[in-house]
Amino acid sequence: MNTLFKFMDRKEKLLITASVLLVILQVRLEVQVPDQMKVMSRLLQEKAGDRSGLISSGMTMIVCAVLALIVSVGVGYIIARVATELEIRLRDAAFTKVMDYSLEEVAGIGSASLISRCTSDVQVVGEFINHSYQQAIKAPITVIIVLYKIIGADYRWILADVAAAFLISLLLYGVFSRILPKVPLQQRQRDIMTQYSREHINGMRVIHAYNGFDHQHERMLAQADRVLDLDLFYYQRYALVHPGATAILNGLSLAIYAMGASIITAAAPGARAGLYADMLAYLSLGTLLVSSFIYMASVLTNFPRARVSINRIMEVIDQEVKITDGKGEAPLNEDAPAVEFSHVSFRYPGGKGMALTDISFRVNKGETLALIGATGCGKTSVLNLIPRLFDATEGEVYVNGINVRDYKLNELRNLLGYVPQKSYLFTRTIARNIGYGNNGRFSATLEHIREAARVGQADEFIRMKEGEYESEVAAGGSNFSGGQKQRLTISRAIARDPSIYLFDDSFSALDFKTDRILRKELRETAGDATMIIVAQRISTIRGADRIIVLDEGRIVGEGTHDKLMKECEVYREIAASQNAED
Repeated sequence: MNTLFKFMDRKEKLLITASVLLVILQVRLEVQVPDQMKVMSRLLQEKAGDRSGLISSGMTMIVCAVLALIVSVGVGYIIARVATELEIRLRDAAFTKVMDYSLEEVAGIGSASLISRCTSDVQVVGEFINHSYQQAIKAPITVIIVLYKIIGADYRWILADVAAAFLISLLLYGVFSRILPKVPLQQRQRDIMTQYSREHINGMRVIHAYNGFDHQHERMLAQADRVLDLDLFYYQRYALVHPGATAILNGLSLAIYAMGASIITAAAPGARAGLYADMLAYLSLGTLLVSSFIYMASVLTNFPRARVSINRIMEVIDQEVKITDGKGEAPLNEDAPAVEFSHVSFRYPGGKGMALTDISFRVNKGETLALIGATGCGKTSVLNLIPRLFDATEGEVYVNGINVRDYKLNELRNLLGYVPQKSYLFTRTIARNIGYGNNGRFSATLEHIREAARVGQADEFIRMKEGEYESEVAAGGSNFSGGQKQRLTISRAIARDPSIYLFDDSFSALDFKTDRILRKELRETAGDATMIIVAQRISTIRGADRIIVLDEGRIVGEGTHDKLMKECEVYREIAASQNAED
């Protein structure tokens, strides 16, 4: 609870404190019922004609029971409200922190696990507070008050209660010592199931195209069996708790009656009525005492999952983010290159070798730089270092003469128009997809969006859709072809009006004619914007001001297309493979 308290505001902390006081009042009212039962039993045996006393005690009993019910409902309302607010805050805190993650933190925890932690784990914590918190407060308070009230009873009855409490404690220890270690494993196995589900949904086209349904089905069933085995282990053992506790409670009642019969029989005739009343009251108090242990069992059932879930959530929230804002105080240098790499080397987290080794180059404002090379040679890695999706392992990266580590992340990324390798569209309208984000300078109007789509060669097919720019985009952009998605994501970058464009193999799904027209329109409208283009096709980059050829993370050639055709063997091999020598 200490961890959760820091997510509560002052009002909610006061409500939680008030709920504890109300539970104390509730228990005090509930234990008045056995007291009044004791009084009524004595009145019935000693003063059978005292109807006024019986009515008074009966009314007191009813009033206490009704008030206890009202207080219980009030406590339930308070806790439900606090639990709901807490759940909202936990979701917000986890989501906000994940938005600050770099690709390294996302890969470290895993996207499937992050989804589970931000959704189902938060729900588990909210349900625990909602359903178990009142019982968690009430059970120990009831035990303390009941023990105080029975302290002067016959020692044999007290021993019966102690024995019952010991047996229930032994039962709970035997069950929970077996099942608690399985709870973290249950959560991990559910994460894996979430991952399989995401793969199945995201890879639906591949699965159907390769008739892979049976393989996916068997894989999911095998994982479901692992989760089922863990759940059965957990619930089969927990199923012993309530029957066992009920048996102990019934045994306690039987023991109190048996000992009561012996005590009352051995007592003087004048004292029997009082002893019988004491036995009835004690039986009710003993039932309350043992019921409190059953409440604790219910709390302990939910607590392990809640504890694991809150720990998993806090791992997300407390995760140290390695890529953070710089001071953002250095002025821009207008004469500096738009982008500069100075002896940059980079290794992916957990990777064995360097993805990039001693990369140095400059791109002046208004220039177009192209990166080409075999798959896995480090082209995308170069681009990822500019917006600080990763940080260089060695060396420095500069934008407008300022080290990217010194920028505030928003300020750095406001300068960029980044088109990743994989085109991603959101489930919003086309207009909101193209105008997505914030460049810190203006909000894109519909006219601005239309112009960006025109340059990005998307306007034509958008106008053919019913609703045009207000047409809805399906999840993942599944209602668009690969080429259309690329043109929409390129249009999104153009709508930001950036000073530096980063294209990561963003023209690969376009036909040659559309590719050529798009790059021509972009160059004419981009003004003095800098462009860095990663591409596989030489036709896409041969007109660049400068081309860098990468091989195994190193620069092996640099210059124009004609120069590289003469001097760079790797580039010539790529050109020959594409019939691009002419």
